[in-house]
Amino acid sequence: MTIPKIVQNVTVQTVSTAIVVINLLRHRDATCTCAEGYTGSDCETEITACINEPCQNGGTCYSSSASNFTCECTSTYSGDNCEKYNDCWGKCQCNYFNCQNGGTCVQETPSAYSCYCGPEYTGNLCQTKVVTTTTAPDTSACDSITCENGGACVTDSDGTASCLCLSTWEGTYCQTFDNCQINETRCENGGTCYATGNTTFGCNCLCAYAGDTCTEFHDRCTPNPCLWGGTCSNVNCTYYCDCPPGTSGQTCSNKVNNCMENWINVCTTVDYKAVCTDELTGYSCTCSSLYTGPNCTMSIYVWNALQAFGTTDIVSLLEQVVSQPSLISDIIPFVLGQLSTEEQEAMSWDYDDLFLWAAYEKTELTQVDIIKSFDITLGNCFTFNHKNSSTQYYLRTAGKPGGFEALMRVQEDEYPAWIDTAALLIFPHDQGSTIFAESTRYNAAPSKSTTVITNKITYKLLGGVYGKCVKSASEVESYYYTGSYTTAGCLRACYQDAVNDACNCMDPRYAMPDWATSCSLDSWDCVNNVTTIKGDASEWSSCICPSPCSDVEFESSYALNTFVYYTAQCNYSSTGSCYADYIDAALISVYVPSLTHKVYAESPAMSFNQLISTIGGMGGVFLGISIVTFIEVVMLFILICRAFVCKSVNTLNKANE
Repeated sequence: MTIPKIVQNVTVQTVSTAIVVINLLRHRDATCTCAEGYTGSDCETEITACINEPCQNGGTCYSSSASNFTCECTSTYSGDNCEKYNDCWGKCQCNYFNCQNGGTCVQETPSAYSCYCGPEYTGNLCQTKVVTTTTAPDTSACDSITCENGGACVTDSDGTASCLCLSTWEGTYCQTFDNCQINETRCENGGTCYATGNTTFGCNCLCAYAGDTCTEFHDRCTPNPCLWGGTCSNVNCTYYCDCPPGTSGQTCSNKVNNCMENWINVCTTVDYKAVCTDELTGYSCTCSSLYTGPNCTMSIYVWNALQAFGTTDIVSLLEQVVSQPSLISDIIPFVLGQLSTEEQEAMSWDYDDLFLWAAYEKTELTQVDIIKSFDITLGNCFTFNHKNSSTQYYLRTAGKPGGFEALMRVQEDEYPAWIDTAALLIFPHDQGSTIFAESTRYNAAPSKSTTVITNKITYKLLGGVYGKCVKSASEVESYYYTGSYTTAGCLRACYQDAVNDACNCMDPRYAMPDWATSCSLDSWDCVNNVTTIKGDASEWSSCICPSPCSDVEFESSYALNTFVYYTAQCNYSSTGSCYADYIDAALISVYVPSLTHKVYAESPAMSFNQLISTIGGMGGVFLGISIVTFIEVVMLFILICRAFVCKSVNTLNKANE
């Protein structure tokens, strides 16, 4: 059997306890008993104080014995085991890295230092003792150089020759006069003088100074490297920033980004085109043209409206309007309600703005025949055959020839953007009827012919013992509309009273008494909360609104036809302008199909006379009773009563006697 062998080449150590082993043969099953100071399966590892790597954070361990070690730390750590982080590394390292064995720490650059050791020690920290040798130096190398000005040739341990100069001379061969010896203070502010020639010198300045003689202060705070208004100070050949709260770092560059909250840019939650600028204690938003406000969340339209109304209580309302433009139609009355009726009428179209012509029974009408009135929701209304008109027109001919016709401008180009449909509204109604915005109506669109064929229907109730009905508006608690009484007008009066109780004003969209105050936009939420909380007025126990005893409605059919596209004939000098008016015009026709109308009237199921007659008739049929028999029975009752009365009188007289 061949015994495998392992050859160990162990380096000779200079310590006295080391053992030299050359070509050690070992059986694979053999074990080594190591000498003191060594360990390992083959005793190859020397036991030192550094074996457990006591130096942390990248420090280098130097062992002087099995139990003693020294750590050479990196520039950012200090301590016996390099466990301490240096907050001021680069500017105060000498406060943490102490040179050993009497060495002196010198700050060479803002981020580096070195130890100047005594003659008996060397190493980065002066931790290694210089071992001298007793071997006589080899001076043969001095034969090749000549030291001047009293200099002496010496050789080092390697046999290299050099000149050892007198104190006033320097250079390789002591050939340069050290004129710094004449005046050691030539270099100011701690600078070190060195000779550059027999009559010239230079200065090694401390890091805080510069210039030929170290007279120029090196201000590291100019320009100020500290961000966010930090205060700069020159410290240990570098600068130090006293950072404001919320910032940190050498230049105060570490700061929380105030523009971000939960990873969301605070300026772009609504306006995605906004730009956020981070500031020391906050942020500022630069909004796009469509938004404004600290976070660019308010529409510029809302902001402009606030400037006009002068109140911030309507912000939520205006924001709803921006997202839902149809709300404007509800808001307009709250704005117009603060104006006088004359001012409101002036803002709406007049007769000349709308009417091209109007006719009844094919006869042209004049402006006197059209009565203008104002409704806060509908604007200016124009009524033909109004009850206040000086001329009253009667229905004489059925069909279109006997009806009303008008060619009117729609003024579509003047409609605001939030109006979806451009059209005139047609309300067929009786002279005494009240028109609401929700009344039955028909749209007359531009470039179209609109025909309304209508028929009058009258409803009459008995009232009294047959059920409650109202003949006059004075019979209900509140009624603010003109014209004949209607249930809808009564319900709106109940609603207005409730609004006035809750908001100290009335809803401007409906009729109100002269003494009432019209609600402004500030009361928008209050007004809307009335129906939100109480519900519809028809369901209130306090609101009693019976049906009218007499009411008139119109049963209508509606037809809409597009104009035939040909150039209109007109008296204008330009057919082009005539055609433009024609495109914006609406032709309106309203007529009745016949001269008769429907009447629905309640009547008693049986009168008192009918009741007596019916009883008599039934009695005659079933009992043989006739009218003669009935008269005889009546006379019999009269005679019996008379006899009874007379007998009572006679009895009373006898008693008195």
